[in-house]
Amino acid sequence: MQTLTGFGFLPAKRVADLVARKGGERWFIEVKTLVLQTKPQVITLGGKTETLVVDKFQPESRSIADYVETVARLLAGNHVQKTRTQLLKTVELLGSGKKMAAIAVNLFAAQFFLDCGNLIEIVAKLRGNGKGWQTNYLSAIDGTVFLTDRLHLFLLS
Repeated sequence: MQTLTGFGFLPAKRVADLVARKGGERWFIEVKTLVLQTKPQVITLGGKTETLVVDKFQPESRSIADYVETVARLLAGNHVQKTRTQLLKTVELLGSGKKMAAIAVNLFAAQFFLDCGNLIEIVAKLRGNGKGWQTNYLSAIDGTVFLTDRLHLFLLS
């Protein structure tokens, strides 16, 4: 398996953040961050009620499926759309290259809820595959990488 090498920053405004190479192909990489926001949540454990500071995006149900859906909707709502626009603008200005969305997820529960299987599900949803997901938000994007407590890379074949 070939790896991305030769990373460099792109200094121009309104273009991708990075450029790299995979084999002989140039890859443009736009980095977005889903940043931690917190909120107090009242939780009853063992008959004791406590107020804990939790990840704002953690659903009250504390269901992994609900958390995955919430994160996918957050990414589809803004992050991925801006990423696609910047990557397409980069190709227009700098010439051909593969396009990658790199998303750093800095959330309390990410390391517990967003394992590889759940990230595969998020990518599928963002590609328009899933109940209630008709739009391919990743159209024209050749690869997606998530950074939680691990690096997860998804490339289109």
